[in-house]
Amino acid sequence: MSRWRDTLLLLLTVLFWGTTFHAARYAMQSFTPVALAAARFLIGALFLLIVTGRLTDLTLLRNRDFLWRIVLLGAVGVGIYNLLFYEGIARVNPARAALIAAANPGITALLLRVWKKEALPVASLAGIVLAFAGVAFVVFEPGSGWSIGVGELCIMGAATAWSIYSIAGRDVMRSYEQRAVTLYSVVAGSLMLPLFVGDVHDTHFAIGPFIAVLYMAIFATGLAYVWWARAVQSLGPAPAAVFMNLVPVTALVIEVLLGGSIETRQLFGGALVIAGVWLTNRR
Repeated sequence: MSRWRDTLLLLLTVLFWGTTFHAARYAMQSFTPVALAAARFLIGALFLLIVTGRLTDLTLLRNRDFLWRIVLLGAVGVGIYNLLFYEGIARVNPARAALIAAANPGITALLLRVWKKEALPVASLAGIVLAFAGVAFVVFEPGSGWSIGVGELCIMGAATAWSIYSIAGRDVMRSYEQRAVTLYSVVAGSLMLPLFVGDVHDTHFAIGPFIAVLYMAIFATGLAYVWWARAVQSLGPAPAAVFMNLVPVTALVIEVLLGGSIETRQLFGGALVIAGVWLTNRR
């Protein structure tokens, strides 16, 4: 029953994340990319503290081993990930960004093999190649060749940072409580983001973008990070990463509903990515 519950919560998590591409783009009418990341995660961290803080073991904060691991997790999974993600979203169409980010499960599987020396069957290797071939289709522009700019590189960097966070987080949760790892890593990363905000005069208040920030803070951060950590602990990083396939699907559906257009080339590339990820994680 617990496994089914974690799977359902994981499904909701990736659906929330699939909406963040367009929600973030909308919020950038009032926020700079870095200010948006800082606002989202400071509010999200506060929400987590209210919801789970009283249930978390505070004595862990006196454990040096726990603290340095949490700081590193927060730096990678919140700090670096979001700085790259929002800088990418500021430069790349949300649907295109989502298709590039769909390579995340393939990156996770590759890192598990290279970093953790976990077995990688031939089928998984073929799946990784197929997934990255799909990304290549997405970033290739007919008539102008490869269209890889800072935005695309930022999105790929964000996907890699998330893979590292998921794998390292699983290892930390083998020694410490999942709730504490999630809460303190989000708080640690959130406290780092304001250091990069810069000129706050580039940010102005508007109710619509602020509601978008609240949505991302509560649902795509506060709830989603807890549910993701539970799924990684219960199912494992690679099986959980398979659900990331639904992130670009959700983003593409929203793009169409908002009147955007999706090129056949992008759909084909996205299909290759999803097929490659399925092959990578097939059991």
